[in-house]
Amino acid sequence: MQTIEQRLEQWKNELLDLTNRNRLLSFNTSTSRTSSISLVAPETGDVYRTLIDGKPLLIVGDERDDVAAIDEPMDPEIALAVIGAGDDPPPRPSAPPKAADAPLPPPIARPGTVLSAMSTEKTNNVAARLFTQARASEQEQGINTLFLALGRLKWREKPLADDRQGQPIGAKDGWRFAPLVLLPLKLEEITRKTSYRILAAGEDSEFN
Repeated sequence: MQTIEQRLEQWKNELLDLTNRNRLLSFNTSTSRTSSISLVAPETGDVYRTLIDGKPLLIVGDERDDVAAIDEPMDPEIALAVIGAGDDPPPRPSAPPKAADAPLPPPIARPGTVLSAMSTEKTNNVAARLFTQARASEQEQGINTLFLALGRLKWREKPLADDRQGQPIGAKDGWRFAPLVLLPLKLEEITRKTSYRILAAGEDSEFN
């Protein structure tokens, strides 16, 4: 049986999760996951300024040809997610990018919108999940867990090994992405359109 001192030490250690399950340290950005929405347009600064000015942004899906088939980590500058320690499994090695006959045209967002890296159907499904999670956290715990993650730090736990030719081995394996700036958000459902929009929650952005 644990003593009081041992139990207190255990609780202190559990307050700070340094494993890859902590999304503040390891933010999985694969479009195959349903825990975040990577935003590809407009530019990060434009999205931030629009939200800070109190204007909403409608989340729309990317309907460019073949975009629905993309299933590798996006390495985004900006993403929408419910962030909390211990709610995201460690990222798995991703498959090589699928070959395309021609490169996709650059993503363009209409005024008043942000463009997701996923199709419209998948974007709305993930947004619905984030909406439910964020509302549950606010009702049950009184805290907002929905954030816009801006910028990212690319890091790894172990240095790369070199092969006999001096080339790095497994250059993509083990890389993690940590969000740098977090802006608290509100997510609103537009029932008549079955879509969602984001607004700044009125709180200051925070450095991770």
